[in-house]
This record gives sequence, structure tokens and C-alpha cells, in this order.
Amino acid sequence: MDAHEFINRIRSLYNIDHYKLPELNDEQWIEFQNDPPRYLIRTDKIQAEAILREVEKRQLKGSL
Repeated sequence: MDAHEFINRIRSLYNIDHYKLPELNDEQWIEFQNDPPRYLIRTDKIQAEAILREVEKRQLKGSL
């Protein structure tokens, strides 16, 4: 992964819609929205995998 791809993934964190992450309850969603990168680093495996799933979907859409 180059710098552009890495930064693109970070940007994607800020553009995920709540309905795309049913694994996060309302309180967790608010925490995620306040600071997506920090939330991703600190959250549990299930939530992190859900967030990364959505980030990667965005990367695949952009490459089509």
C-alpha cells in the first residue's frame, strides 16, 4: 500500500454511514463519528472488522 492508498482509507473512515455499521450501537456510533481513526484503534475486533469492511468496500468501488 502506498501513501495515497493509506490516506484514502483514512478519508473513507469519515464517510461511512451509520446504517452501514449495524455492529455499532448509537453510543458507539457517536464515539466513532467524533474521531474515527482513534475509535478504530481502540475498539474491539468485531467492530474494527466491520469498520474495515466498509473502508475496503469503498476502495473497491473506486478502483472499478
